[in-house]
Amino acid sequence: MFKQLIFIIVISALTVIFATELHGALHYLGSAQNALIKVVTGWLPVSKFTTIISKIIAVILLPLLISYIAAFIYWLFKRDELPLFKQIIWSLWLISALIFIFYK
Repeated sequence: MFKQLIFIIVISALTVIFATELHGALHYLGSAQNALIKVVTGWLPVSKFTTIISKIIAVILLPLLISYIAAFIYWLFKRDELPLFKQIIWSLWLISALIFIFYK
């Protein structure tokens, strides 16, 4: 329990210290998400339903792409499965969903 408290304090301090860099990274991810939405929308016929489908695909696909690239790089060096792979996907999905909600 004490280690988790220390971890939260350290992560919070790093977030405050590197807020500008984190904002830039989140902005970049939001831009990538919007670009992915435009690409997927270009493949589908134009309608309200396909716009919703393209947004869903973008929210799902971006975390998967990032985590699979990280897992592949890890596999290249260690020749083993990336630890906590599912947790990484879910964490990135949560970040992607929040970016989609707040990035307008």
